[in-house]
Amino acid sequence: MKIEKSQVTKLSIIQTDDYIEQVSVYLEDFGIGQGKIIITCDGEVWQCYWGAMGGRTITEFFSQCSTDYLANKLSDYMHTVTDYDGIPDMLCKEICERRRNDEFDKRFARNLWLEVDGAEFDERLEESQLIYDVMGDDWRHCLPSKPNHKYEYLCKIIEVVKSALKS
Repeated sequence: MKIEKSQVTKLSIIQTDDYIEQVSVYLEDFGIGQGKIIITCDGEVWQCYWGAMGGRTITEFFSQCSTDYLANKLSDYMHTVTDYDGIPDMLCKEICERRRNDEFDKRFARNLWLEVDGAEFDERLEESQLIYDVMGDDWRHCLPSKPNHKYEYLCKIIEVVKSALKS
C-alpha cells in the first residue's frame, strides 16, 4: 500500500451578497497544471479535476475561466429547461397559424383548441397525442424553454468562488 499526503486548501465563504449563505471550497494541486476543486453549498456538491491547466494552479485556472465553462464542467445542468406552462400558448398559436394556412379545417382546429384548453403538460410529453397532432413529427424541437434555475444558481456560486479566490 502506498500512501501520499497532499496539501488541500479550504475556503469558507460566509454571508455573500447573492443570498448564498455559506460556500465551502476545497482546492488541491496535484502537480504542475493539475488540480481539483470541490464546492459545497446548501447540501449540493460540485467537483471537477483538470489534468491540463497550462502550468497554472487550480486557483489561478478557476479564477481565469469563464463561468459557463466552469458550470458545464462541474455539473450536467442545462442552460434552459422546458417551460411546461408555455406549451398551451405555443399550441394555440400553432393551431391558429395552421388554420390560417388551411392546413386544419375549422372543426379540427376547434377540437384541438378545446383539447389544449383542458390539458395539463408535464414531463410525460411523449404520451401526448395532442402535441403530435398540432406540431407534427418535430414537436420536440419546438417546445418553449425557460432559464434553468439550478444552472443560474450554480453560476452565482461560481462567481462568488471566483471573487473569493481573486481576493
